[in-house]
Amino acid sequence: MLEELEEGDMVIIHEISRLSRSTKDLLAIVGTIQSKGAVFNSLTDKWLDLSDDSPISKLLFTIFFRSFTV
Repeated sequence: MLEELEEGDMVIIHEISRLSRSTKDLLAIVGTIQSKGAVFNSLTDKWLDLSDDSPISKLLFTIFFRSFTV
């Protein structure tokens, strides 16, 4: 799926645990999605909606996941 992503695509998952089992992998996968110009949304984890340019979602994602990688 990651190889086929194009700008403007949306990746929708049911919950974070279905996409990745580790924080490091999740950050890499979301980084790949964003680098291709696609957006990301989790149906269960409503705070993790990177499908719009919501500064709150970006802030929460950065704080929550970056704190685990330190």
